[in-house]
Amino acid sequence: MKKILNIILILFLFFACYFIHNLTIKDKIIHIYLGDKILYNYNYYYIDNSCYMDDNYRVIDLIYILKYNEEKKCGNKIESLHKLLNNADVLTISIGYNDLLFSYYNDNKILYSEINDIINSIDTFLKYINRYQFKKVYFSLLYNLNDIDDAYLMFMNYKIKKLLKKYNYDYIEVHNLYSK
Repeated sequence: MKKILNIILILFLFFACYFIHNLTIKDKIIHIYLGDKILYNYNYYYIDNSCYMDDNYRVIDLIYILKYNEEKKCGNKIESLHKLLNNADVLTISIGYNDLLFSYYNDNKILYSEINDIINSIDTFLKYINRYQFKKVYFSLLYNLNDIDDAYLMFMNYKIKKLLKKYNYDYIEVHNLYSK
């Protein structure tokens, strides 16, 4: 008789935990945005946290933030990027353009070897990102906002697309959004 009561008690606790879990599970999708503000300016009103967006971010800046778990003031509280990424369901990344601009304005030209260096930095960044469990990751391809030769952007976007296949991430053709 005591064994039956113990089994009933265990089953009751199991079902209670199961129902409490199902009632409290989050049904809101949390969307985080990292990088520059190109896509954010395109009516991305549903982004939950944009405190790790900056017009001047380069890939190396975000790698540093991830590597050293830098914290920033987000609204009225201090948040670490690791905490935000751990809670996120969807991540949108927009990086690489500032790196390209930096190379262009420093030398007034871009070398393909510099593009390969940027791609290697993006790969390092994506290795950090790949440690988190997202439902979806989007990467914003580069769009010519300045006077950079389109051939460089096409080459860099080609390399980025190839890299994204490695991580099974999706990309957004930003020039299609702005051309509508």
